[in-house]
Amino acid sequence: EKLVKTYKTGDQALKAVDLNVPEGQVMALIGPSGAGKTTLLDVLAGRKENGKVDGVLLVDGLTYPTMSSRRRAFGYVLQDDSSLPSFLTVKEAIQFSANLRLPSNLTQSARDAKVDKVISQLGLSKVRNSYIGEIGSTGISGGERRRVSIGMELVVEPKVLLLDEPTSGLDAAAALKVVTVLTNLVTRGECLVIATIHQPRPDIYATFGRVLLLSGGVVAYEG
Repeated sequence: EKLVKTYKTGDQALKAVDLNVPEGQVMALIGPSGAGKTTLLDVLAGRKENGKVDGVLLVDGLTYPTMSSRRRAFGYVLQDDSSLPSFLTVKEAIQFSANLRLPSNLTQSARDAKVDKVISQLGLSKVRNSYIGEIGSTGISGGERRRVSIGMELVVEPKVLLLDEPTSGLDAAAALKVVTVLTNLVTRGECLVIATIHQPRPDIYATFGRVLLLSGGVVAYEG
């Protein structure tokens, strides 16, 4: 898989970014604040509506030239979990995403099977019937919330899963659990994973198969 994008504005945010994301490895986008990590993620996901974007994006040899085609093929997990429905259980939240976004000709039993698979993959079986709750109050933990957010994207089986700061705000154990889950997804060939990471700890950094270091919108290192 090869992803090649250049993002241009009046003040050019990204400059001739060229990256290759092979199967079986998590790609981490790293760099200081303002380096362009989230901008690059937004460009790849087709979420940048202002400015000018030039370049070619290939996944399995297929091009995704339009914003709509990319949004169907790419899952995007935001850093903020506050929008999760607190009044739903873990299973209900992932089920809602499946019912809303999977093809209408898919049977309910097939949808349920996909939901059960995702819950198992993300290590959420013990809390599948627990209410998500509000942040900081009674409900599931912060790490479990982040995995629910991932599950709501993963259930529609994206070719590429993009994550913005998936370990942000989590303690050491929860952060490592999230990254381990992502690594397992890639190892099993479920999807490609590209994630922005700010100041990763050594144990988390060691899980990445590939990194792209951005500085001022320019690639300083990729490999």
